Amino acid sequence: GARAMEVDRQRGRALVARAAVPRRVMPPVVSARSRVVHSHMYAQLCYDIRYALNLGPIGGLLLESHELLEELMRVVALLEAMHPMARATLSHVEQEDTAWGDAFALATEVTHLFPFVVGGIAVPSSSSDLDAPSSSPAPSSSPSQPASAQRQRERYARLARAVGVALVRWLHASGAIGASRGKESSSRKESSARAEPPSLASWRAMRLRAAKGVKTAVSYHLPMHRLLATVATHGATVLDLPAGMLLPADQGVLCDLADDEAELLEAIAELPTRLQLACAQKRAHLWVRNGYSALKQAALYRTSLFSDVGLAPDLGVLQLCLSRLGMGRFLRGLLARWSLPDMRGEG
Repeated sequence: GARAMEVDRQRGRALVARAAVPRRVMPPVVSARSRVVHSHMYAQLCYDIRYALNLGPIGGLLLESHELLEELMRVVALLEAMHPMARATLSHVEQEDTAWGDAFALATEVTHLFPFVVGGIAVPSSSSDLDAPSSSPAPSSSPSQPASAQRQRERYARLARAVGVALVRWLHASGAIGASRGKESSSRKESSARAEPPSLASWRAMRLRAAKGVKTAVSYHLPMHRLLATVATHGATVLDLPAGMLLPADQGVLCDLADDEAELLEAIAELPTRLQLACAQKRAHLWVRNGYSALKQAALYRTSLFSDVGLAPDLGVLQLCLSRLGMGRFLRGLLARWSLPDMRGEG
C-alpha cells in the first residue's frame, strides 16, 4: 500500500511538472476537410476580390492601409502549410485521401490573387503621383499615368515588409525559427571542444535543423512564400531593385523575430527546399505507400498548368535566399536537407 501511494505521488508530481512546461501554440491553419473548402464556397469570394483588385484605385488603397495589409496577411497565413503529408514507410494507405484536391484548388485560387495585389504598387493615388511635367499637365480625359518611382518604391517596401513580418512570425510560431537554437549552440560548443572545422560545425547545425519539429512533413501549399516571391519578382523586374533590397530582411523589421539574417533566410528556404526533395523522392518511388494523393500533387505542382503558382515562385524564393546566403552556405543547407555528406569530405 505504501509503495502504491508513493507511485501515485510521483505520477502526480510528474503531471504537475509537465503542466508547468509551456507548450508551443502552433499557428492556426484552414482544414481542407471543412465544408466550406470541400464545397468550394470560397470561389465566388475569390472572384469578387479579383474583380475589386482589378480596379486600380482599390489596389492602391490596399497598399496604403496598414490595417488592410495586416488583415490580408492574417488571412493568407491561414493557408500556409495547409494539409501536410508525411511519407508512409511501413504500410500502404488503407483509404485514399481525397481532401488534397480541395486544398489544392483553394491554394490555387488564392495564389492567383497575388498579381492583382502587387499591381497596386503602380496605381496613382493622387494627381501628385503622375509623372507628367508640371508645366504641361495631362488632360483629364487622358489615361492615368503610373505612380512616381518614389511612391512605387515606398509601396513596395510597405508590402514587402508586411509579407516578410507575417511569414517570419508564422515560421517563429511553428518552430522553424528559434526552436532548435539552444541545441545548435550546444552543438557548436561540442564541435569547438573537438576542434572541428567551422564548416563541419555549420553542417551539423543544419542537419539538426533538418530533423527538427515541423520539418518532418510536406505541404504543397505555401502562399506566404509565393506572395513573397511575387513581390520580389515585381521589385526586380519592374522597379529594377538590386538583390540586396528585395527581401524585407534588409529593412530592419525582423530583428526582434530572428537573431541573424542567415538563420532567417535558411528558415524561409526550408519549406520550398523540402518540396523539391519530395518531388525527387516521388520520382524515386518513395511515396508509393501514400497512394495517388502524393503522386498527383507532385505531378500538378510541376506541370505547366500550375507551375506559375507553385514551382516557379518556390524556385524564386530559393534564388533570393541563394543570392543572400552565398553559394557555400546555401549548398550545405541543400546537402543537409538531402542527407548527403559534405562534398569536400568533411561530413
